Amino acid sequence: MISTRELAYGLVGAWRLMRNDASGLQYFDRSPHGALRSFWVMVLAAPAYAVLLMLQFNQFGVAQIGLRQILIGGGIYVIDWLLFPVVLLRLAPLMDRVQQTPSYIAANNWAQILIYALALFFGAVSGMLPDSIVASLNFVLLGLVAIIQYRLLRHTMEIAPFP
Repeated sequence: MISTRELAYGLVGAWRLMRNDASGLQYFDRSPHGALRSFWVMVLAAPAYAVLLMLQFNQFGVAQIGLRQILIGGGIYVIDWLLFPVVLLRLAPLMDRVQQTPSYIAANNWAQILIYALALFFGAVSGMLPDSIVASLNFVLLGLVAIIQYRLLRHTMEIAPFP
C-alpha cells in the first residue's frame, strides 16, 4: 500500500506536471519499482470510477445494474489503466525512450486521480445542464485530458515541445 506521504507527493507532482511545470518530476519514484507501486493508485481511484460509472448508467437510462454490468465496468477499468502503459512499452524502444518509460507510468498513474476528479466535477455539473451543453462539456473534458497527457508525455519522456 502507499503511504500518506507518497500520496501527497504523487498528487503534488501530478498537479505540477499538469500545470506544465517539469519540477513535478522530483515528487515521483521514477524507478521501475516506483512505476509498479504507482498502480496502487488504481485501488484508490476505484470508488471515483464507480461513481462515474453510476453517473453514466443514469445518463443512459440503465434501470437495473446487475453482475454483468459490474463485470464489464470492472474489465473496462482495468483495461483503461493498463492499455496506455502497455502501448507505451511497445513504442518506447522505437522512440529510443525506454529509460523514461517508468517515469511516465508513475506520473500518469498519479495524474489519474486528478483526471478522475475533473471527470467527477464535469459529471456532476452535466446532470444539471441541457443535453446540448453536456455534449460540449464532454468535448472540453476530452480536450483537457489530451492536454494533460501531452504535458505528461513531454516532461516524462523528454520529448521536445511543439513549435
